[in-house]
Amino acid sequence: MGIFAKRTQEHCRLEPTVLAYWAMKRILLGLALLFAASVSLLNCGSGNSSPSLSVTPASASISTNFANGTYQGAELTAQLSNGATPTNVQWTTSAACVVVSPITPSNTSANVVCNFTCGGGSLTATITATSGSLTGKSSVTCTWIQ
Repeated sequence: MGIFAKRTQEHCRLEPTVLAYWAMKRILLGLALLFAASVSLLNCGSGNSSPSLSVTPASASISTNFANGTYQGAELTAQLSNGATPTNVQWTTSAACVVVSPITPSNTSANVVCNFTCGGGSLTATITATSGSLTGKSSVTCTWIQ
């Protein structure tokens, strides 16, 4: 009996340490779950997706009439899918004969015209708006009328 009593006493000495270990483990697990739930709730509705940039209209037809010296241009607007206003918008064209020029202080809109120095016929250019790492495009067809 003496040996059994000694083992029980040793077991009783270890038990508070074991209980403390499991209690701490449960507390840490609970905190980890609480943190994960909080992060999940904060991201709820955000979709974790970046906004996209689009240009409207997506396509346009413009012209220059050499006979009467007139032109018809188009106004393009860059906009973000989340409704926010894009910043530092840069506009580029794929064709030198199709000129794009920002018209608003934030560069969110631009005019596009057919260059008067280019010849007759038609040419389609891609106009690209860039804001940070986002890009949006519009296809613009220029027609020069003789």
